[in-house]
Amino acid sequence: GGYVGVDIFFVISGFLISGLIRDHLEAASFRFSSFYANRVMRLLPAVLTTVAATTIVAALVIQPDTMANFARSAFAATLSAANFVFFFESGYWDASSDLKPLLHLWSLGVEEQFYLFWPTLIFFISLTSKQNYLLGLLLICFASFLACVVYTPINSAATFYLLPFRAWQFALGALTLELWRTRRFTDIDRRI
Repeated sequence: GGYVGVDIFFVISGFLISGLIRDHLEAASFRFSSFYANRVMRLLPAVLTTVAATTIVAALVIQPDTMANFARSAFAATLSAANFVFFFESGYWDASSDLKPLLHLWSLGVEEQFYLFWPTLIFFISLTSKQNYLLGLLLICFASFLACVVYTPINSAATFYLLPFRAWQFALGALTLELWRTRRFTDIDRRI
């Protein structure tokens, strides 16, 4: 249930962010500085509020021996890197998820890391033809998906927490956007 929800969230994020970037590129109004400022203004206040509120409660209820792990995840969450902390903690000696009140921020870390490279990638492959743009998205989607499938038996924690193995979901969202724009599904949906 919840894991599939994150997968769908990443596809929707790829759809929306790619559409936003493409719209601005087509209107010749895309600015990297504006894009990143927008993302920071949209996400950072919520992350800081969540981390602050959780830290207050954690100080009251978490045992002192697990507080260091919590502090590490809180600090990493403010730097968009919670997924790395939880990846490195995974394994045989990993603490129960009940003792990780910020565990849900791993997915936000992946998304924020996606924001770091995706605009540049979209910008450069958009400079080419539409066919090359679609081919670029397909290659990213296929390579990431293949890496995820092949590497999951080797290290399932890496394929769960790390962006290279999740990039196919964002690329699938971007491909879905292009299909939607080409086919105009809204008209087809009305007839179904």
